[in-house]
Amino acid sequence: ARSGGDYFKKFRPVLTEPWQFRTNIRRLDDSTIEKAKNAFLRAEANSDTPSTSFNEEKSDRCMTGLLGTGSWTKPCSTSDECWSAMVMEEAVGYHVTHQLLYLSLARRMKCEEAFERRLRETKSAMSWVDLERDKCSRVYGNMIQMEASGMLEKVVELRDLFLESAAICGPLGFYQVLRPKWLGMALSWQNQSGCFYAGGNSHDDDDEEYADEAGG
Repeated sequence: ARSGGDYFKKFRPVLTEPWQFRTNIRRLDDSTIEKAKNAFLRAEANSDTPSTSFNEEKSDRCMTGLLGTGSWTKPCSTSDECWSAMVMEEAVGYHVTHQLLYLSLARRMKCEEAFERRLRETKSAMSWVDLERDKCSRVYGNMIQMEASGMLEKVVELRDLFLESAAICGPLGFYQVLRPKWLGMALSWQNQSGCFYAGGNSHDDDDEEYADEAGG
């Protein structure tokens, strides 16, 4: 299960201290944005809903490898499977946002040198900075398509993906994901208590029920 004390223990190293992002303002890659928009459309046409077509258990295993709290006890460990899935694959939806979480976690654990070395070993043309730009460009293309297609109203579960996308790429310096219009959309999804629900913003009546359950 992805809850409880065991899950907290595995991710404790990054949950007990604040994350600090120090980066320059950066611009995304226009050609990659267009590719990502088309990839999102193809995924939608194939009924491969980007919000559900990602293996979070694999992602968790790979992230605990970086932390040294999972099957690998040495921090910054990454298997060939994790390197492929979390670094090199072209992805959409939650897959690409978790790739960025993986890279951010690696930076948090000071794994940059190990990752740069592996990039050289695999003869990748991309550097760490290139990877962040490429993946945030894909994220941005997904966000544009989610709004343009009306999917954020039709499939409200995608709002979580939309917000996650902005929360990951904004602190990395990619200002384009922080459109004022999108901030207004996000605020409109909150209920009166400030919470977000998978079913939209029509759950204000649930607040008292949750407060009762919590003893409030």
